[in-house]
Amino acid sequence: MTRYYDSENEEEHCEEEYEEEIADEEDEVEEEEEEEDEVEEEKEEEDEVEEEEEEEEEEEEEEEEEEEEEEEKEAEETEPAESDAEALEEEEEEEEDFEYNIDIFADTVPPPPSGWAVNHNDKVPLANHFKLSNCKGKKRALFVGCNYPGSSAPLTGCINDVTNIRSFLMKQYNFKEDDCLTLTDDQTDPELQPTKLNMLTAMQWLVHDAQPNDSFFFHFSGHGGQEFDCDGEEDDGKDENICPVDYLEAGTINDDLLHELLVASLPAGCRLTVVLDCCHSGSALDLPYTYSSTGAMNNDEIFNDMSSGVNETRAALLRGDVEAVLRNLDLMDRRLENKDNREYALQIKSSEADCIMLSGCKDSQTSADAYEEGFGRTGALSWSLITTLTQNPKQSYLDLLNNVRDLLKEKYSQKPQLSSSHPVDLNRRFTM
Repeated sequence: MTRYYDSENEEEHCEEEYEEEIADEEDEVEEEEEEEDEVEEEKEEEDEVEEEEEEEEEEEEEEEEEEEEEEEKEAEETEPAESDAEALEEEEEEEEDFEYNIDIFADTVPPPPSGWAVNHNDKVPLANHFKLSNCKGKKRALFVGCNYPGSSAPLTGCINDVTNIRSFLMKQYNFKEDDCLTLTDDQTDPELQPTKLNMLTAMQWLVHDAQPNDSFFFHFSGHGGQEFDCDGEEDDGKDENICPVDYLEAGTINDDLLHELLVASLPAGCRLTVVLDCCHSGSALDLPYTYSSTGAMNNDEIFNDMSSGVNETRAALLRGDVEAVLRNLDLMDRRLENKDNREYALQIKSSEADCIMLSGCKDSQTSADAYEEGFGRTGALSWSLITTLTQNPKQSYLDLLNNVRDLLKEKYSQKPQLSSSHPVDLNRRFTM
């Protein structure tokens, strides 16, 4: 069999097939277009539904907001008139307080920090929020006596002071032996030696768990000194300090640290009584109020020091002593600079607690290591304090200060100081 090829019939057949293919393609295109149209219509319908839902939600939110506003208006209209009166009273009280503060600072340029008042030539913190202790809570006492045996400056009466003061407090003010801690440099137990570390630890023990109406007592008999005031808060440019038995190796304990350990953590209504029988102890606890024997507050020290400086400078000029003139001018300049720093320090060192300190002398003075009949070797302050309170246990603060001073001035030049963390009614009875 041979293959036979009819060209004319083949061409006709191809043309028919081609036309059929074109027709099929056109049908497919039409179907795809119809499907796309259907998809677009569905999307448009979905978009319309979403828009309608969003509009409905917005309308509902607007209605809710309108309802809330109406409810608030109704509530305001129905509030009792008493509430309005109370609110008005509160506003008036706030205005009165604001005017009071303005009056306090009216004479100061620039105004001092909040809570300060002008007092003569110096400022002292207003202690309106302090609370007195009735001294009927816990009683706790710390006694420290340093004779510094074997040192270049030994003392003889400090351990006797501790023994005498401790016995007096237990008898007169009902302090219990178990609540008393004594550190003296004649003890064999190393933990009871008055080293710096032991003293700091004992101070923390003294004031821990302090509560209103507690009564704490701290007595130190030993060396006191002065050091450069890095904070610029002291009138004389010097910090006061007390000397542990190892002060040459471990250093002293200055007034800033004493205040931080003993005063800063005490709550309102907690009593702390401090007796420092040492040199340069007038402001060794950095308490903001100091009282004279007349009952007046001694807050004019800078003015007095400046007046003294002017007089000394004038005298040096007349003598032709140029070095003395320059030295006095420099000292006066530093005192003025220290004044601003001291005002800030007094504010942050005020306390709501009931803190009282009796010190052996002014910052610039020394305290005597003395001999008194019936006491033997003793510190002058410790002797005079025990003597006057034994003679009359029921004394006012002012009587106590004056009686102690009267006893001392017969033999000694030192002037004991009374200072406090708050204004003191000196006619109140002294107690612990």
